[in-house]
Amino acid sequence: MSVRYAPPGDFTSEAHSGPAILLAGASDTSVQSTGWLIRSVAVTNPTPFLVHFPGQNDAWVPPFTFNAIVSLSNPSYVVPVTSRDVPAGYPASPSTTLLATLTPYEAALAPSGGTPYPPNVRATAFAILSRPGPATYVFNVPRQESARGIILYVSTAGIAGNIIVSVWDFDDITGQVATGAILTSLALTANPAMTPLRIYPGVTVQANVNISEIVGETPQIRVVSSQTDSWGVDYDLIP
Repeated sequence: MSVRYAPPGDFTSEAHSGPAILLAGASDTSVQSTGWLIRSVAVTNPTPFLVHFPGQNDAWVPPFTFNAIVSLSNPSYVVPVTSRDVPAGYPASPSTTLLATLTPYEAALAPSGGTPYPPNVRATAFAILSRPGPATYVFNVPRQESARGIILYVSTAGIAGNIIVSVWDFDDITGQVATGAILTSLALTANPAMTPLRIYPGVTVQANVNISEIVGETPQIRVVSSQTDSWGVDYDLIP
């Protein structure tokens, strides 16, 4: 399937953007601004579903696409988006726990189809948002073949309880997860703070912070939250 994007609208010198919106499988949502026209949306879609922008010149972002830019044919303050739709002849949208991340921009950014693999720059597992708890949140890092390690950047903002972050071996073919985590953090309570966690062969070992191990092609990141709190997790894949 080819990816079609609308031509960019008029450029504005204003630099408004965000906040990021998460899109689950088989669901509808909208990207919203706080009083400025949304002219483009950045999409990272590490999921098996398609992201569709109805009414925007039939704009789609395919599965497992990173850093795509959708330029909107109809700029608006509220932009509907859905993961339910599929083009004619495609199977129904799959059920998944993975989430796509969408960030609105006032500027008419140049359209881009993105890349089919995580870029060699920081990526987001969980955008910084207030999430309900107690709950366990899971992110499966999209399959990659070049990385031996991973660094997590855990951000806590407005947190009243605690979160525990862990990395697990995950088999995306069978859907099975290892019985024990590669690395598990302490209960993180600092507010606000950014806590790095490292897995890499040869790194200096520090309990609950750094471990000298390698990651497989599809590591899984889990966050256990004790209550409703604001937090996020970014990551680097390290060759």
